[in-house]
Amino acid sequence: MFKISLSSKAEREIKKAPKNILTEIAKAIDSLKPTHYPERYDVKKLKGLDHGYRIRIRDWRILYNVNFKKKEISIVSIIPRKKAYKKK
Repeated sequence: MFKISLSSKAEREIKKAPKNILTEIAKAIDSLKPTHYPERYDVKKLKGLDHGYRIRIRDWRILYNVNFKKKEISIVSIIPRKKAYKKK
């Protein structure tokens, strides 16, 4: 069982999400508790990050990191797809 935490950035971003997608985002985050790789969702490992993953929910992305030693999942960002992969 994993402990899930949201970054302050993710908390701000989730408030900007449309109401019709909030329940889907909440269900996806909840599905991370038993496993870091829920089969029900489109999950991919992010290139260039040792323990970085993303979940696709329609046009939104949940970006998260997994700490296997501490059994923690840190939600880094919850953003629209077009902003998710821009390099800074």
